[in-house]
Amino acid sequence: MPANIEIYRDIAIRAVESVFESEYHNTLGIPMPQIKILLPDDADYITGQYYIMIDDTWQIHLNFGKLPISFKEFEDEVKVLTRHEIEHYMCCPFDVITHLRMLKCIIDVYKKEFSHLDIDIQHACGSISNQAADIIVDTKNYLRNPQDTLVSEINWIKKYCCPIKLK
Repeated sequence: MPANIEIYRDIAIRAVESVFESEYHNTLGIPMPQIKILLPDDADYITGQYYIMIDDTWQIHLNFGKLPISFKEFEDEVKVLTRHEIEHYMCCPFDVITHLRMLKCIIDVYKKEFSHLDIDIQHACGSISNQAADIIVDTKNYLRNPQDTLVSEINWIKKYCCPIKLK
């Protein structure tokens, strides 16, 4: 375990608290996110893993993988990821019924327009729904925090998706 892991954990806690307090004024009705620092042998170490367990509390889980060298870069990323997960709670999908409606729409459109592709839509529709929700959430966050959101998206692409170096 890296020697400075507790420093990163403290930065994450402070950054999450800052978003909850200053941007949402502690009015969310959801618990503070559970924060975990993943180790190199974890399957999600490179990308991290960020999600909400709906259950009774809408518990946000922020599982940070490979950490940036810069504490400031990490703090900014924690804020962006916290906003992202909160906005899933706030706008898309706000509840299980909205999620189920999204799944049904995806399946209906597939059956009507794309069934010739022979995709296992029952298996794929959850991922498609999450990607559509992510676009809505990231757009909303971009409109509220354009610079932070844009920098985060560019960093994500550079780090995980782009085999060539972007300037």
